[in-house]
Amino acid sequence: MKVQFKGICESVWTDKAKNVEGFIQKILIKIPERLDDFGDPVSKETFYEVGYFNKDIEKLISDTEFPGKRVEVEAYLNSNYYKSPDGKETYILNLNLKSIKEYVR
Repeated sequence: MKVQFKGICESVWTDKAKNVEGFIQKILIKIPERLDDFGDPVSKETFYEVGYFNKDIEKLISDTEFPGKRVEVEAYLNSNYYKSPDGKETYILNLNLKSIKEYVR
């Protein structure tokens, strides 16, 4: 499923990918709390970690290109399920980057 959202880029970093050969780049996006007309909070500040790896790694984003800027993000939301040997069921949601660009009002 494709999702779109706007926020503030907090940081960008590259890590060694787990369970696959290559690297994964992650981008932390903050969506500030929203206030009503009286200045009271109507939602909490939230953070989303969006990543991409391997075949898309040539699109590496500089760690200074977006941090601190307002951005528009398009990402694919997918989920994984696994059952551990002790029987515990785990569901994981992933956001995989499709595109990111600076948001200009």
